Amino acid sequence: MTISQESGDWGEPVPAAGDGGVRQSARIAVAVNRSALFALALKNLLFTILTIGFYRFWARTHVRRRLWGSVAILGQPLAYTGRAKELFVGFLLALVILLPAFGLIGLVGTLVPPTSVGAQMLFQGGVFLVLGVLGVMALYFARRYLLTRTVWRGIHAGQAGRLGRFMAVHIGYYLLLVPTLGLLNPWVQARLYNYRTNITFYGTQGFTADASSRGLWLRWLLCWALALLAYALFFYGYWPVMEWAKSLPEWQTAGLPPPPQPMPLFLPMGLGIALTPLVAIAYAFYNAARLARFTAATRLGEISFSFPVSPWRLLLIPLVAGLIMIGILFAAGMLTGLIAAGAMAAAGKVSTTLFMSVIPIIIFLLAFASISIVNLVWTTVEYMKLVARYLLIDNIQAAEDILNRGMPAPRRGEGLADALGDVGI
Repeated sequence: MTISQESGDWGEPVPAAGDGGVRQSARIAVAVNRSALFALALKNLLFTILTIGFYRFWARTHVRRRLWGSVAILGQPLAYTGRAKELFVGFLLALVILLPAFGLIGLVGTLVPPTSVGAQMLFQGGVFLVLGVLGVMALYFARRYLLTRTVWRGIHAGQAGRLGRFMAVHIGYYLLLVPTLGLLNPWVQARLYNYRTNITFYGTQGFTADASSRGLWLRWLLCWALALLAYALFFYGYWPVMEWAKSLPEWQTAGLPPPPQPMPLFLPMGLGIALTPLVAIAYAFYNAARLARFTAATRLGEISFSFPVSPWRLLLIPLVAGLIMIGILFAAGMLTGLIAAGAMAAAGKVSTTLFMSVIPIIIFLLAFASISIVNLVWTTVEYMKLVARYLLIDNIQAAEDILNRGMPAPRRGEGLADALGDVGI
């Protein structure tokens, strides 16, 4: 008999009435104090500014400990055991790879003729490929580090497999998306999900997955067709401007004045923009189906999972985040305008250079920093609550038979992921 599970404050199992049963189901419980998290984010922002970015490793560690500790299964919270020193060392090691790579890219870029469209496209394609390779490396190290620093019931998670194999699998599948313009995305996502899951373990037990793209193609084809149509319409409307910009070097070489810039075709561009909400809705429905099917195909020994998530909730979270960010940027613009107006009114009494240049830059930098706080306090927490609401873990008592593997953990942080860009939290 299967015992049903209603999640309490800490996700403790509540058996259903019956014969006592054997299997138990549990939900993840999330108890995040948003006010405390917001205060922590503000403190981290202040210290990061005062230390010119050096504090970011400690800031990230504090945030992760807070978030990990707010998640519990069967009343037992997760723990994050990473240290800021490890993140710092990983970042320094990543620079050893990134600085020569970006230096070489810059050197090659100076050798590419600016008037040769073909050479420029080839160079940009090469840069995209290099960044893609570095991104896959970053994913490997970040994923391995975060898993090995995640603990539940005193048992660590982890990632098996070597970097070379990880990169070969990911790059091979990603390259298939280029000539097909992303058409094979469901199949590629299923294959990569299975690979990543099958190299993930918790203690002595490995995760397994046999997800497939069956049942996803109609949703994806609708999303893909709408996105392709929206892009084609916008590209077609902007094409006259692109042609004009491409001809500018030729006019400059000939010593002649360039023709006036043509107007873009607003009708097709407007139609392309109008299709964007439909693309977002179609993708939300595809993504909800993908998450549900992939999760159902996942096992941890005798433990199974289900995640019948609502597509509308998947859509609502980034929508609200986007509106908040637009509001922040709008407020920053209004404040900058008021300061500029005040500086102009005070002209002749004080120098307006500070008001017209430095202060607006500071305002917009703070606005963009506020956006990162929104991503943490709103977006991240809402996604955590979404998982807590819809993810069901069946036969959870089988986790009692899992022991710690005792493998040595990496001594450095995610490195490349941090140097290339924020890994999320």
